[in-house]
Amino acid sequence: MTDSHKTRGFFLTSAFAAICLICFQNCSPAADSNAVNAGSGNQDTVVPKGNRTIGFDILDTTPASDFAANITRAKAAGATQMILGLGWNQIEASTPSDCAAAGTYTDPGGALATFNTLLPASGMKLSLSILPVSTSINLRPSNLASTAFDDTLLVCRYEKMLAYVFSKIPNVQLTSIQFGNEIEAFPAANQVSFWSQYWGFFVQVSAAAKTLRPGLQTSIVGTLYGINGQSTNALAQGGLEQIYNNADIVSVTYYPLNSDFTVKNPSVVDSDLTSLVNLYPNKAIVFNEIGFPSGAVYDASSEALQRDYVTQVFKTWDKYPTKITSISFLRLNDLSASAALSLAATYGLGANNQFVEYLQTLGLRTYAGADKPGYSQLKTEAGARGW
Repeated sequence: MTDSHKTRGFFLTSAFAAICLICFQNCSPAADSNAVNAGSGNQDTVVPKGNRTIGFDILDTTPASDFAANITRAKAAGATQMILGLGWNQIEASTPSDCAAAGTYTDPGGALATFNTLLPASGMKLSLSILPVSTSINLRPSNLASTAFDDTLLVCRYEKMLAYVFSKIPNVQLTSIQFGNEIEAFPAANQVSFWSQYWGFFVQVSAAAKTLRPGLQTSIVGTLYGINGQSTNALAQGGLEQIYNNADIVSVTYYPLNSDFTVKNPSVVDSDLTSLVNLYPNKAIVFNEIGFPSGAVYDASSEALQRDYVTQVFKTWDKYPTKITSISFLRLNDLSASAALSLAATYGLGANNQFVEYLQTLGLRTYAGADKPGYSQLKTEAGARGW
């Protein structure tokens, strides 16, 4: 695994539940003509928000910030949506071998029902991922764990499970739904057959989702470095392109890290985002997750570098205000040391100090409840653009 941004996960914790949700080239189009000078921290010309949206992963609660407080702080930074990833096998551990049979489904920790109440009341929308695959992790039901993704039974059972999910969130306004997270990191993704099968799976379940929720935007999530050909998986760029050609949006994760989980300089943001826009000039691009750890002990980072990353993201976003339609930050709060270690162990990397610190320090606020400079800068940048 040479692209460290490929591995991550969600944690959902609240007063009623504590469950692990593993999800997880030189083009410069003219900016909008109504650009203005505003206090973005560096007095650069900034572009009003227009139709762009900001999102947050606000699932990780801490003793200093419960879920309600997370929503308040996310909205204070301009967010109008949250991101949620659920594994298929969290909803359906095993599935019938008959397409017509009734399934046995679970709402993990009551999360879906709770969001159906909380999100509309708070004015927040949802980017939802229901995942048969997240990075290297197989999230299919146990009896379909080795079944081809485009197999008739697998597709049918996924669609039935999806109908259950939608039945639990009738009041939630979905911005999009994704059917896989960073799929080029899956072990089988170095085989041509994986990509043809996953394309078949996507086309079918996307159509089903749109029948259940007319107008819903559908996609899968790839990493920026997989999409632009910088990953070690030689099939990733072409395989992802095949799927994105049939998707409504290009949904992306972006963590500018080296192969050892140390950070790259935030100055790479401009060229990285530009490379993506150049590849998909006619598709809306959505960053379902972006983040930058602040860990200084192992990741060669700092809170100042994390702040600079936020600044550079907005600066580059202003170059492509109609191309990049949404950016969601991961995550609002740091993880506790024990939670980061547990999550790293899920990927077999519990002994990798760089990876553990990366997971632990992605938050824009500390676990103890203090704002990092990155969170303050995000509020400044968002406010300067009218969020």
